[in-house]
Amino acid sequence: MNSHDASASAIGYLYQVRWALLELLRGARSRPDMSLTLERLDDVAWEDSVGDPLSALQLKHHSVGQGSLSDKSADLWRTLKVWIDDVRLRQIDGPELSIVTTATAPPDSAAWFLRTESRDTAIALTRIDSAAGSSTDQKTRDARLAWQALPELERIGIVQRTTVLDADVRIEGLDEAIDRELWMIAPRDRETDFRAELDAWWLAVAIDLLRKARGSISVREMKAKLDDIRDRFLPDNLLTIDVSVTPEEALAQYEHRNFVRQLKFISATPVMLRTAVTDFHRAVTQTTEWLDRNLIEMTEFDRFKESLTDEWEIAFDDMIDDLPEDAPAGDRAKAGKLLYRRLRDSVAVQVRPRYTEAFYARGIRHEIADGGSCGWHPDFESLIEALTVGTVEAIE
Repeated sequence: MNSHDASASAIGYLYQVRWALLELLRGARSRPDMSLTLERLDDVAWEDSVGDPLSALQLKHHSVGQGSLSDKSADLWRTLKVWIDDVRLRQIDGPELSIVTTATAPPDSAAWFLRTESRDTAIALTRIDSAAGSSTDQKTRDARLAWQALPELERIGIVQRTTVLDADVRIEGLDEAIDRELWMIAPRDRETDFRAELDAWWLAVAIDLLRKARGSISVREMKAKLDDIRDRFLPDNLLTIDVSVTPEEALAQYEHRNFVRQLKFISATPVMLRTAVTDFHRAVTQTTEWLDRNLIEMTEFDRFKESLTDEWEIAFDDMIDDLPEDAPAGDRAKAGKLLYRRLRDSVAVQVRPRYTEAFYARGIRHEIADGGSCGWHPDFESLIEALTVGTVEAIE
């Protein structure tokens, strides 16, 4: 392997993040009041409701046929050194300790006797003590010396609290393992979309955990998120897909579109314009994603647009009825701005009963305005026509 090749390290970090999600799902039933951490106490750790450590786990991912947990292996001694260096982990009444490895513990090794199936902590301790004195590997020297310097009761305590989980699921098998934990939760025929939403959320959580922006993730928070994602796939709801766009980017992209010109007819403020272009971009992108994922039918979307149009035409007719025929230009623009604000805040028309994201209806109204069938200004039709034939004064 190239000495500059960091692929193994990268896979190790990805494994840690993905495995932590699996561990959180696995532990949810037995640890409903606990929280999980990343790279705080150990690679992965569990703590109780007041933050006291309950379990610390070291993760070891290796290529097929590689990695070892022999008595003199670097994996074993690096793990022990981590635990020795943390007073919370080496104390006699400390938390449970686990080595999770994709490698297989050699028969009759210390790691072999720390497996659940072949457990004998007395033999394991004897083998570790023996390896500490007989090994000449300089890479493990500091760890072995630290082990030998520990009081006997602390060495016994570490061994008695340690479990080796060998031949554990490899990184390429994590998705399947996670899916097995979710099979009763994910909505039928939407498993892929459900996983995509869960993975996006978990990646953001893991990044925050790793950069210490948050301390832990609780089982209750994960359960609430799973419920939230599942609920968004119910027939009367829809899934919001995050769209990354800044108001400046959106304004540059859409400033010459009809819906922006329509807003300028009513002297929209800069804030109104920035919000409008962002809502338009998010709503159009959202619709495209829903259609591509078969989360909504085109006929249902068309009915939603028709309902928005009906609401708009009724409100527009009311505005015209209340506006004097000889109202000056300033009053006519003001009336249009009031109509815009009225419909902007309306939640009477929704694409699905439980889908209440306000940006979506606002954005689709701008899509309707972009087509020119509805408008805010009392004279929007003549103003758009004037723009079409090139009457510059119509924009002013």
